[in-house]
Amino acid sequence: MDEKAPGAVEAEIRASRPEDTAAIATLIARQSFRADGSGSLIPVGADGIRAVIADEGRGRFFTAISATGDVAGCCSFVVYGLPVEQERLLASLRTRLTADHLEGHLRLLNVERSPAEGTIAELRSLAVDDGSRGRGLGLRLIEATKVAARERGFRELYALVNAQSLPVFERAGFRRTVRTPQKLLRDCVSCPILEHCAEIPVVVALA
Repeated sequence: MDEKAPGAVEAEIRASRPEDTAAIATLIARQSFRADGSGSLIPVGADGIRAVIADEGRGRFFTAISATGDVAGCCSFVVYGLPVEQERLLASLRTRLTADHLEGHLRLLNVERSPAEGTIAELRSLAVDDGSRGRGLGLRLIEATKVAARERGFRELYALVNAQSLPVFERAGFRRTVRTPQKLLRDCVSCPILEHCAEIPVVVALA
């Protein structure tokens, strides 16, 4: 689905290139999580972006290039499984998550009873510049990412979204779900906003 609605941003969506790295990093940094709970994206530095661009085994990055040649948006998916040190990380989660509502929100008990296995694909770093928001570009970036994950053989694509972004993801076919053990142990365990996280886990079938 790459059709442009009336008023849509004129932009080409393509696989990111090394020369896009600095602009992507700046775009993500403006919207990254901070310790006070603001922001909406996992911080990703230039080295992390460059690594995904250079190695498709890690995932894929996409860039939206505006009619003027500027980076107007980006999106990626990353591939990962359960870390080998999962018992130590679970112990860390137990230490940090003391509030009942957080335990329910993160489904920590489900992780301990029946940990999922295997590798997952997660949509990350969906960012659109201020001048291009509300004009369909985010949805087009999501769709490009879904196609790429499907081509890699994944049957599902996960994401964590805030309440403001949720309607866009629902239009792209995502539905609410629970956090995967992979997500909890890879990112949530060291996230600066874990104790007051309001992110919503969602998933879309790619088959």
